[in-house]
Amino acid sequence: MEAARASSCLLTAAIFTVSSLHLPQFHHLFPKLCREFLRLVSSSMFDRYHQIDDVRALCIGAFWLTELSWKLSGHAVRIATEMGIHQSFRKALAGSPEHFERARLWYLLYICDHHFSIAYGRPPVIHDHEPMRKYELYLQSSLAVEGDHRLVSQVSLFVIMTRIYNCFEGEAEGEISDESLSQLAGFNEQLDNWRNTWRTRLRRFSDLRMHNPPPPPHSVIFPAGREVGFMSSQMLTNI
Repeated sequence: MEAARASSCLLTAAIFTVSSLHLPQFHHLFPKLCREFLRLVSSSMFDRYHQIDDVRALCIGAFWLTELSWKLSGHAVRIATEMGIHQSFRKALAGSPEHFERARLWYLLYICDHHFSIAYGRPPVIHDHEPMRKYELYLQSSLAVEGDHRLVSQVSLFVIMTRIYNCFEGEAEGEISDESLSQLAGFNEQLDNWRNTWRTRLRRFSDLRMHNPPPPPHSVIFPAGREVGFMSSQMLTNI
């Protein structure tokens, strides 16, 4: 937690805000914490320099503060592109732990962006560029952990969902054309293949856990050695 505080006030505020949602005895602190979080988010809009933990903070807020999800994910994508996080994929494949972590965060942003756009009829911001087409290479890295496979399973799902959105985007308010209708079977097949493929692949990790002691927990949001969970009662009491 001290590392998070030193790196990003925004990340600290995001953790406390979301923690107050999950700890009933601290629900009364949520309005105060959320206001502070939003104040820092607003200030960050005009900051010239950002930390990678600022992006993590916005991802946490986007996933848990549902009324703000679209705005927070969009802001996170803008900061990430300013920092060049979208360009880390090839260096990650070359074995750089730092860029592997940045590529992982870019995948998370892709999920955020598509989850909070396609489901509401909005065009996503991040397009399907190289990392989305070559995620299998990412998973072949010795740096990949179980969480990366689960993360990429969602990336691959939204790649399919994006194709569906692009196909039917112009027909959302009207009758589906015969040409578009003929593609439904193909999309259904892609979704079935996705479900069968990842059910098998992810089950392998469950089987391994049954026969081997579980590895130390690892988050796909925070790098190894920087696990940040929900805050203890003592820490929140000091607010």
